[in-house]
Amino acid sequence: MYCGLYCGDCIRYKSRFSDLSREMERNLKEVGFDKYAEVKSHSVRELQPYEAFLRFLSALAKLQCTAPCRDWNDQEAPFACEVRSCCRNKGYQGCWECDGLETCRAFGFLEPFHGEGPKKNLEKVRKWGLQEGIRLREKCYRWQK
Repeated sequence: MYCGLYCGDCIRYKSRFSDLSREMERNLKEVGFDKYAEVKSHSVRELQPYEAFLRFLSALAKLQCTAPCRDWNDQEAPFACEVRSCCRNKGYQGCWECDGLETCRAFGFLEPFHGEGPKKNLEKVRKWGLQEGIRLREKCYRWQK
């Protein structure tokens, strides 16, 4: 938890929907559903966007994160993270150790999903320590509040 988000709260972390999406992709390919959808889409309009549906399944499968961000090196990480890179470059265990936390711009990409939650969580870690800060953390996503 570099940034104030607890990986166990994240939709992407070890998500079952990613596994199910991969399984469904395999199954649809095995049974040749693309051919069925092509023929059947003339009478069932909902099957017409089948290619878009496959792209959606593929995107869901790729969202899965299988380890906490702390365990990834920057080259193998499933996504680039300016916060993780910054903490590592400065030798910090997390952003709570940084004097520039309040004005840090590296959190911009988190705000659409998480609002001010990550920074609030980091303030709790700063005040109470890592384990207690994790226990007292805010919900991960804006829509969970």
